Amino acid sequence: MKLLDALETVLSKARKPMRAKDLAERVLERGLWTTRGNTPERTAGARLAVDIKTHGADSRFQRVGKGLFALRRWG
Repeated sequence: MKLLDALETVLSKARKPMRAKDLAERVLERGLWTTRGNTPERTAGARLAVDIKTHGADSRFQRVGKGLFALRRWG
């Protein structure tokens, strides 16, 4: 599964905004994504930030606080 899809899955199940670190931990724990990198939380945060910046209002994600991400469909 691609990282952004995995992050969306975790956020959907959590039904609340989460920090990139917590998102990365849950994605890895559930086996939704694998990485050899040393800082998966930074990778997750960066991917979310780039997606939000690139797609703007069309992104599935939104930043709701410093380092805190939510699904845009939540409003």
